[in-house]
Amino acid sequence: MEKYKGTIQVCMETRKLDVNLSMELNVQKDSHNLTFYLPTETKIHNVFSELPLEYTLTEDKDWCPLVSGDKKLCVTLPKGRVDEKLVLNVDYTSWITNIPEGGMNQFDKDIMEIGVYVPWFPLQAHFPETVFDMTIKNTDLTYVGSYKIKNTQDVQLKSPNASVGYPLIASKDFNNKIHKLKVFNSEISVYYTHKVQSHIVDELVSSIGKIIKLYSNLFGETSFESLHIYLSPRQNTDAGGGYCRPGLIVLPCGENTSTSIKYSVNEDLYMYKYLAHELGHLWWSSANVDSWENWLNESFAEFSCLLAIRDLKGDAEFDRIISEYKNESVGLGPIKGCDTHNEDYFSIWYMKGPYILSQLEAYMGQTQFLDLLQNLSRMKVKTTKGVLELLKGDLVKFLNDMLES
Repeated sequence: MEKYKGTIQVCMETRKLDVNLSMELNVQKDSHNLTFYLPTETKIHNVFSELPLEYTLTEDKDWCPLVSGDKKLCVTLPKGRVDEKLVLNVDYTSWITNIPEGGMNQFDKDIMEIGVYVPWFPLQAHFPETVFDMTIKNTDLTYVGSYKIKNTQDVQLKSPNASVGYPLIASKDFNNKIHKLKVFNSEISVYYTHKVQSHIVDELVSSIGKIIKLYSNLFGETSFESLHIYLSPRQNTDAGGGYCRPGLIVLPCGENTSTSIKYSVNEDLYMYKYLAHELGHLWWSSANVDSWENWLNESFAEFSCLLAIRDLKGDAEFDRIISEYKNESVGLGPIKGCDTHNEDYFSIWYMKGPYILSQLEAYMGQTQFLDLLQNLSRMKVKTTKGVLELLKGDLVKFLNDMLES
C-alpha cells in the first residue's frame, strides 16, 4: 500500500491545479526507474527525495486506452539503495483541458470530477493501492467523499481505504442538493446538481436501501461506515461511465444516459440496473483491476445487478437479459487473459462473464451457487484460482473450460 499526502489549490475557471505532493512508495531495491502519468498540460516545478535523482517529462499517448493522462514522468533513482520505502516529492501545475467528449470524467466552471481516468495525481501504470490524505486550499466548493473542514477556507480529503485512485469531485451546486439516508448502521449521502432530473434522483434514492438489503441477504453483510453517491450530469459512454471507489459511487445521470443499448434493459429499468451494478462493487472489488482477474470485480457486479432485476421483475426478465448476453458473447475471446487492451473487454467482462456465471448457477443449482457467492464475498476473492479452489469435481473443469473458451 502506498500513501499520497499533500496540498491542492483548484481554480475552476481556468481548470488549473497547483499540487504539492509527497508520495510514500514501495520500490524494489533492484528497481531504478519509476514512471508516472499526469495530464497532458502539466508543468513540473520540482521532483526531489532524500536520494539524488533525475527526471524527464515526455508524452505517451498509447499507454492506457481508458486514461486521458499522457504526460509521462520518468524518475531515475541511484543504484545501491537499501530501503524499499521511498518518499518522493513532486510539485507541479496541471491544466485539465483535454477531457474527451463523452469521457469518464469532467471539469468545467461548475463541476469538477477527476480521478483515475483524468488523473490529478501521478498515476502509476500498475495502479497500486494507495491511500490519500490531501488538503484542498482556499476552497468555497462542496466536495463529495470523506472530507472535513480544517478551517474556514481549507478542506481535508481522506480516502477511507486504499484504492487505485481517489477522485476529486466538487461543485458549488451541491448546496441543498444532498439526500441523506441510513441503511442498517451506515450513513449514505447522495449528491447531485440542478442538471440531473429530479425524478431520476427520487428513483435512485428510493432504490438504494432495497438493493443493499437484498445483496446483504444474498452475499452476506458488507461493512462500510459511510457511502457517498454522486449523480453526475455527464452522459454515459460506451465504456460505462460509472465507477466505484472505497466509500464512493459515481453514476452518470445526464439526459441521454438511458439511451445506451449496452445494458439490454428497458429505459424504466436502466438506472436501477446501473445503480445495482455499482452497489455490487461493495461486495466485489478485491481483484487486481490491471489484469484479466478484473472479471471477478466487473462480471460478478454485473451478475449481482441481474439478480437484483430477477428479484424486482421475476425470472422471465432475468432469463431475457441472459439470453441477450449469450447472443452478444458469440465470437468473443476468452475471459482468461482479457484486459483493457483487448478491444472487446467491455463485452467480455460485462456480458460474457455474467452469462458464464448464470450457467454455473444453472449447473450447481441456486442454493449451492449462493453458498459459493457468500464464501467468495467473505474471503474477498482476488483470483480465479481462489474461485476454483472452492469448487469440487467436474465443476472445476466446467468453469475452467468456459473461462478459456
